[in-house]
Amino acid sequence: MQLGREIGYIEKVFIPSDLRDPEGSPLRLMTQLEKLYIRFLGVPDTIKQQQAREISSILANLEFSSILDIGCGQGYFAAMIAKKYSHCNVKGIDINQNKVNIGNQVKKKFGLRNLTFEQGDFCSDVISDKYDLVIMLQVIEHIEDDTLLLEKIRRTIKKGGHLIVTGPNSESPIINWEKNNVTIESHVRDGYTTSELIQKILKAGFTIKQVKQLSGMIGQTIEKTETNIKINLPFLFPIAYPFLYYLSFLDDYLKLKVETSSGILIVAGTP
Repeated sequence: MQLGREIGYIEKVFIPSDLRDPEGSPLRLMTQLEKLYIRFLGVPDTIKQQQAREISSILANLEFSSILDIGCGQGYFAAMIAKKYSHCNVKGIDINQNKVNIGNQVKKKFGLRNLTFEQGDFCSDVISDKYDLVIMLQVIEHIEDDTLLLEKIRRTIKKGGHLIVTGPNSESPIINWEKNNVTIESHVRDGYTTSELIQKILKAGFTIKQVKQLSGMIGQTIEKTETNIKINLPFLFPIAYPFLYYLSFLDDYLKLKVETSSGILIVAGTP
């Protein structure tokens, strides 16, 4: 599995021109060479790839026929799920129209009839449909009123359904390092402690089914190394990434998880 390899087949993909400020810098058109690279290796982001492996293992043990991906971005995860679970209707929603456009190109290119994308703001838009499963990956730290967000998600999930949410661990040493190297203007907070995020989810009326740390000592070292190379030595990144990507499987295998993992994953259920 290479998450996001579909992007390599899309005609026009716009990406940030400055990785130090991915939200504030002008967009540029992805080159044909970059797209060819992605066709074989997927989106060159070890954290997203590692997260995709975790999500896949969780989905294998759940029953669902409808999924909502909140803050879906370019639709990496939504497309992955739609391809694997053809019986399931998958919908991605994102506030960024450019990203939604890319998702729609992926849908058309690969004939994913069970996949739809929509530009919108989940927090303020009226959501009338209900879903068996809602996923929200690395989104909650961007939302000012996270309590209201979780309560709205709770009302959007069918009885007996599930929520999968991930967010950064505020206790991770890599969070402070990244704050000095990358500007993410839309971040409202650096992250949560595991107990803080659990309590917020419980308060919204969910039950906690599973709690995971997304990366261990090896994974955090990979994440820091990858970001550093991307920003300071971008010409070396295409060579270094495959090594870092396969090294991340060692982090999965050894499971050297720590309380200060850079990411938290929680599976919650509705009574």
